[in-house]
Amino acid sequence: MTNKVGKVIFQRAGELNVPVGFMCMKGLDLHISEIEQLCTEFPSTVVLLDHLGFCKPPINDEQGLSFSQLLNLFRFPQVHVKFGALFRVSRAQFPYLDLSLLLSHVVSHFGANRVMWSRTATQLFQKQFTVMKQCYQ
Repeated sequence: MTNKVGKVIFQRAGELNVPVGFMCMKGLDLHISEIEQLCTEFPSTVVLLDHLGFCKPPINDEQGLSFSQLLNLFRFPQVHVKFGALFRVSRAQFPYLDLSLLLSHVVSHFGANRVMWSRTATQLFQKQFTVMKQCYQ
């Protein structure tokens, strides 16, 4: 991402006010240095980090470090975090209660205005509403 072509595209996206999304399906730790470099060099380019950077609730030091790296991206005001694909990042079954602490930390670091609900999160809420509705009928 930080080669010559990647930098030109990233810079141009910022000039055009087009956000750049990162989908780190194999893990944020594989991409964090390049994301930080691009954010440092091109602060006008808005970044959307999909699905919490695919950080799961940490169960060891390595995963804790990855989640800390996600939280540390708050220092770049152009970075926004999407909270979604909960079924992919949770270690638990629906309603994915293990993600509540992660969400709390993300909102505490980035602020509510820089955390976005993705489409998959709204599908989760619809499912949760349906389950709750059935319980009260």
